[in-house]
Amino acid sequence: MYLYLAAWIWICAPLAEANDGMPDVRYRSREISLDGRLDDWIGVSGLQLAPGVSGVRSVGEFGPNDLKIEFRAMWDEEGLYLAIDWEDDEWDVKQVRRGEAIFIDSAGRRRNRMHVFDNLMVRIKELNYDYTLWVSPRAKEQGPFYWQKLVTGNKALESATYVPVIVPQESGTRVSLEIMLRWEQIGLSQKRLGKRGLPIRLLVSDSDSPLENLENKVGKSGRLEWRGRVPLRP
Repeated sequence: MYLYLAAWIWICAPLAEANDGMPDVRYRSREISLDGRLDDWIGVSGLQLAPGVSGVRSVGEFGPNDLKIEFRAMWDEEGLYLAIDWEDDEWDVKQVRRGEAIFIDSAGRRRNRMHVFDNLMVRIKELNYDYTLWVSPRAKEQGPFYWQKLVTGNKALESATYVPVIVPQESGTRVSLEIMLRWEQIGLSQKRLGKRGLPIRLLVSDSDSPLENLENKVGKSGRLEWRGRVPLRP
């Protein structure tokens, strides 16, 4: 999926601290243009994923300016809205289709291609339900690329999904994404999630070696991960 707009708007809003995790996801009380610009999100609290942030699991080594993501969300009767503020000192973007995500290295070990390029995973998982979205930034005239998977029921049968709305903005080392996931698209409803909250896992992979071959990239890539159950509030 290729969507492109050439601009950047930096926003400032309170971010969740350390052990508190992501704040409640609030009902959408304002218009959201879904144009990739994040000025609609000013004042919306969010979560920061960066090396050294308490509550964020880190894999691999990161330099002081390697990676930082700010993640915000709102909801309404139609769906879940996500805003991603993504800063990286070296972009490494490539389309990896779902069927190509797993590869076997020279030692016979299974590896995940999504982990050796710049990608974000949003996963919502609970009993008899598992939705995964992988999406890349728009950088160096590449992307955003995505694939998704929805598995439901006690037999873990895969369900059909709609094309999500994904709109980027790009400016050098900074990229923003606005994403809309319709409830019917991901097989959920706000009523179902209202009391229990949204069981969400966020994972961002970071590669600073775009010229390396696939196996060499494995040892030079890093990941940040956060997970929790987030209430949907009025």
